[in-house]
Amino acid sequence: MSSRACLLAASLLLPAATPALGAAPDCRPARAIELMVRFADQPPQRALLRSSGTGLALEDSRGGAQLWSAGPDAGAFQRFGEMTAGFGESLFAIHLDTDGLHDRLYAGDRTGRLWRFELAAGARPEHWLRGGIWADLGLAEGGRGFIAAPDVALVNLPGTGTRLNVALGSATTGEFPVENRFYFLRDTLAAQLPPQLLTEADLLPLSPLRAPPDISRAGTDEVRGYYLLLGHAQVFAPALTLAGRTHFTVVETAQPLAVHCADGSIPTRPVALSVTILRTADGAATGSNGEEQHDPRDLRRSLPRALPADTRVDVAPSVTGDNGQRRCEAGGEPLPGCMLDTAPRPAGWRREDVD
Repeated sequence: MSSRACLLAASLLLPAATPALGAAPDCRPARAIELMVRFADQPPQRALLRSSGTGLALEDSRGGAQLWSAGPDAGAFQRFGEMTAGFGESLFAIHLDTDGLHDRLYAGDRTGRLWRFELAAGARPEHWLRGGIWADLGLAEGGRGFIAAPDVALVNLPGTGTRLNVALGSATTGEFPVENRFYFLRDTLAAQLPPQLLTEADLLPLSPLRAPPDISRAGTDEVRGYYLLLGHAQVFAPALTLAGRTHFTVVETAQPLAVHCADGSIPTRPVALSVTILRTADGAATGSNGEEQHDPRDLRRSLPRALPADTRVDVAPSVTGDNGQRRCEAGGEPLPGCMLDTAPRPAGWRREDVD
C-alpha cells in the first residue's frame, strides 16, 4: 500500500443537509471518476467515467471526446438491459495488478443494486466491460438505493484468507422514508462473478450495541458480509477504511432528499451528521481512539452543528503530535470519536482514488 497516497490524502465528500419541510434541496452534478484505460492497440490514456442517465459514459480527460458508453439502449457501445436506474456518484474503480490500468469497477444504482465489472485492458470498446449485477440490496417496492461510492479495502480473514471488503451505505431514493443499511460485502479477486446473486439474506445482521456481534458463521464460506440497520438515517458519503477500521458518516434525517434530484445529480444542503466506527473484519464497534474495547457510545457520535453544503472531511494531524494518529474533521469541525491510525504498514494494495 502507498501509505502516503492512501493515508494522508484520504477524504470524504459529505452531502447536503435537510431542507425545510416541503422545500426541494439544491442539487449538484455528480462528479466523474478518473480512470487509466487502454483500448485495443491504443496507448494508455486518462479518461473520466460518469453517470449518464441510466447508463455510464467515458470521455477523454483532455478533449472531452466520448470513448465509450454503456446503457439499456442499443445506441450504447455496450448494452446492459437491466441498467434502468441512475448511478449518480456511486462509482469506484481499483487496480488489481501493477500495469497502471484500472481493472475493476463497482457501481451502485438508485434501486439498491451493486454492479461489478472487470475492465478488459486492450479490448475494443464494445467488449471493454465484463460483468453485471453482483448484489441486489434494494426493496421490492423500491425507494432504497446507493448515492455514495463504495469503499474497497483488502482484508485478511481467519479461515477464508484475503478478501476485498466493499463498504457502502444506502439512502432513501423514493418519496417516503425507508429503513436504510450500511453494508460490509466480501468479494474475491477472481474476475468472474459468483453464480449466486448476493442478497441481504446472505448477510449477517450486526448488533454493535451488544458486543460482540453474532459472528458464529464468520470465517465460513456461508458468510458473504454483514449489514447494520440505520433506521431512517441516510448515507450520502463514501466510507473510509484505515488500519482495519471503517469510518462512515450518516445524515441524521428521515426526509427523502435524493428523489428530488435527477439521476445525474446529488443533493447539496447543510446537514446534521454523525460518525460511526466499526471493525472491518467483523463489524464490531471499536473505541473512539481505535482501541478494541467496546463502548456503545462509539456508535453514531453526532456533530454539534450542521455543516455547509459540499463540505469535505479531510484527515488532519492530531493535536497530540505526529505519532501516526490523525483526526477526522468536517469543515473544521472535529468528528467525535474519529481518530485514524495512519502509521505506515506494508501491504499489497493501492487506493488509487486518493493519489
